[in-house]
Amino acid sequence: MPKRVSVEKLTRNVNEGHMRDIFSTYGTITNLLIPMNQKLRTNRGVCYISYETEDEADNAIAHMNDGYIDGAQVIVKHAMPPPSQRRGFGGPPRGGFRAARNGGGRWGARDSYVPPGSSSRRRSRSPPSYRDRERYDSGRNGSRYRSPSNERRRSRY
Repeated sequence: MPKRVSVEKLTRNVNEGHMRDIFSTYGTITNLLIPMNQKLRTNRGVCYISYETEDEADNAIAHMNDGYIDGAQVIVKHAMPPPSQRRGFGGPPRGGFRAARNGGGRWGARDSYVPPGSSSRRRSRSPPSYRDRERYDSGRNGSRYRSPSNERRRSRY
């Protein structure tokens, strides 16, 4: 079992001093991290606390899970390792614009660009845009939406 616990659903008013006061009663805290939102200068609603032993971490979880801090019910559980220590983290991005530099991603490699109108690309099955309707309407004697039965009812005189 890990020695690190996460406290989730914190209010924005909670700071490091509050967390140290509350969670130091369950054991010796070796590290306490509250990720901050840099733009708003508030916490992100989560806190990571490392204890010296696993028993201290288990004790904190047993006493504080579903407890209240600053009027909000919090969730206390074993935390995952920090992102820098996880396996598989830090590889190439999977999609979007940043992955295009590796030849992958949403748009593919640079060399694989195919101009619009090329026959190698699949055509869209969506209806034509407003500007393209002229091509489709030209052979239908007027508007695309006019029913042929209406044309027969009209008198020519």
